[in-house]
Amino acid sequence: FSVDNNSSFSHHWSIGKMLGVGFAASVVVGLLVFAGFFFYYFSVVWGGGEQSAALAGKFNKKDSTLSAVAGSSARSVFGREIEKWENMVRPHMAWYGEARAPITVLLFVDMECPYCKKAHEPFFKMINTFSPMVRVGFKHFPVEQLHREARMAGKAAQCAAAQGKFFDMYSAFMENTEALNDEYILSIARSKGITMPAFSACLASEKIDVMLDADVEDGLRIGVRGTPTYVVNGKMYEGVLSEEEWRRIMVSAIAEIKK
Repeated sequence: FSVDNNSSFSHHWSIGKMLGVGFAASVVVGLLVFAGFFFYYFSVVWGGGEQSAALAGKFNKKDSTLSAVAGSSARSVFGREIEKWENMVRPHMAWYGEARAPITVLLFVDMECPYCKKAHEPFFKMINTFSPMVRVGFKHFPVEQLHREARMAGKAAQCAAAQGKFFDMYSAFMENTEALNDEYILSIARSKGITMPAFSACLASEKIDVMLDADVEDGLRIGVRGTPTYVVNGKMYEGVLSEEEWRRIMVSAIAEIKK
């Protein structure tokens, strides 16, 4: 029995090379996973802060509370108490649910936001499950620096509200946030049976911009970092929440009512 040293060396070198390549590939995959996680974390947690900071600049706000929330990813807003939250209920707001419901959810929404789209189904499944105990009031929070069509879509939904069609428009936008543009918005309005002359006049009105600006200012005042953000009977929650999280939030809100 004999051994070819050169063959043996070549064989071991090949194995070593394969292991080295495998290790390098593992490192690359690990870095990609880490980069993906970092990007997601930045967009969800820090991105919200950038959104708020950009909007605050637009409205020339220098709110120390807003700055603290925007600048610290470690600070959670889950269930944070909002004082005098009832002052954010404005006459122009569209509503979903029973007017006398004991639980009020104020939903800050960007019509072009992909996270709002993702949150839409579990949120309204919860709303319908707990009906008639809960109602939803819609607050506009278009992040124009990231979503160019968000403001126009918000105006369109608000103008549709004047004809009793807010939720129809809102639901259509949530189904296809990535397709929003002027042509698509108008086509949805027509498909929902909206009277177009009145709708067009509303879109051109300065009053509609005042309504959206009032909602944005309300959001900035309480430290909204991004969308979707919810205020449930004065407690703030943000992001895409699971059905189980919503169940716990609703059970807690009902328990507070019964105290």
